[in-house]
Amino acid sequence: MSEPTQEMGASRRVQPLTTTLLLVATLALIIGNAGSMVANLDALQNAAEDVDKTWQHIDKIRDVRRNILDAETGQRGYLLTGKRSYLEPYEAALANYQAAISSLTQTLHDDSDNAPHLASLAQLSAKKYAELAHTIAAYEQRNIPGAPALVASDEGKDLMDKIRSEVAAMEAIERDRLHIRNGDVFVQFRQSALVSLGIAVITMATLLIFFLQIRRNVQLLERAEAALRQANESLEHTVAERTSQLSFLSRHLLKVTEAEKAALASEIHDELGSNLTAINLDVSSVASKLEGREPALAGRLKRALGILRETVDVKRRIIQGLRPSLLDSLGISAAMRMHCEEFTRRTGLPCNAECPEEIGEVDPAWSIALYRIAQESLNNVTKYAKAKNASVALTKEEKGLRLRISDDGVGIDSSIAAKPLSYGLLGMRERVSALGGVFVVRRGEGDVGTVVEAFIPFPGAVAAP
Repeated sequence: MSEPTQEMGASRRVQPLTTTLLLVATLALIIGNAGSMVANLDALQNAAEDVDKTWQHIDKIRDVRRNILDAETGQRGYLLTGKRSYLEPYEAALANYQAAISSLTQTLHDDSDNAPHLASLAQLSAKKYAELAHTIAAYEQRNIPGAPALVASDEGKDLMDKIRSEVAAMEAIERDRLHIRNGDVFVQFRQSALVSLGIAVITMATLLIFFLQIRRNVQLLERAEAALRQANESLEHTVAERTSQLSFLSRHLLKVTEAEKAALASEIHDELGSNLTAINLDVSSVASKLEGREPALAGRLKRALGILRETVDVKRRIIQGLRPSLLDSLGISAAMRMHCEEFTRRTGLPCNAECPEEIGEVDPAWSIALYRIAQESLNNVTKYAKAKNASVALTKEEKGLRLRISDDGVGIDSSIAAKPLSYGLLGMRERVSALGGVFVVRRGEGDVGTVVEAFIPFPGAVAAP
């Protein structure tokens, strides 16, 4: 056997042994790493618990100070107004005072660094509560000039300054500990990361050995991916079909809802309107006859007539909400202007309407869709925008009608605008989509306010954004 052949044979004998040794070494390192990770996790957990305890100490220290501030706020409110309700923060703080001090004392019972500050804080807090109680007692004993004098004296201020000083000193001690403990957490994490990195490097070397086996699985994976793509295509087709059905159903429900609203508005107008008119006539007649003989009864009837007129106004608003009669009688422009005026009267928020009469007659389906969009958008302005002004603009363009509702409020969040189920956007989007239009919600110019825009194209035109 030649020397190269002997070397190849020796190589074949060595490779399995090398692979086995590498696998054994890797397994041993992985097991060692697991043990190291468990130990490091325990150390990290202990360090994290120490950090959490430190924050709890800080919170309890702040609770004592916050309790005193609440008591002082209640006391001053009571002295300024004389109303017992202003003493509620004081009484609540007084009730919680001992519990807060006891909890802090129990927490820091073995803390030699904070012990002198804690003792001083407890003593100062007791003096502060005594000073507050003395001031309230002076006020309640009608020593009213004396109570403000006690408040204006430097005693309360000096006590609060000392309390703040003790709280700041205790927080500083705890923050120093927090800094040290955070450093311990970092050290533990760094050690764990370095060990894990070493194991990762060795593991990568082992993974290279199994590369050929992985390559054998590629064909199986490709077949699985092909089957998955086919299933996804089928699923997308099903989802698109169901979405189309749901969209059709949504538009049908909108039409049915508008029809039911119109029928209900007509029923209220015909039946309830005539009944209220008859009641008004009868009560007015009786009131006029009783005015000379029974002025008291006549006065009550007049008040009833006033309530009846308010009921008529409520009926009118309900009818306008269900089916604005102005859409049928005066057209979309007048209806928009009247709605903006009513919106301003109801909310006090100025609403400028730019809806010229030149728009002319509009398809009833378009009119109700545009009106409902303006109605819902202005409702959203009232609820969420915190705006000072709003505007509604309806314009007739070459290719269709464009409705634009804007405000100068906080503006809609971009993530919310992207969600089709937010802020009633789904109904508005469906109304526009049913007419082949485009619906857009975005922030206003300069990132101020919100703009709701709907464009409905004329037949044969292309919808524009």
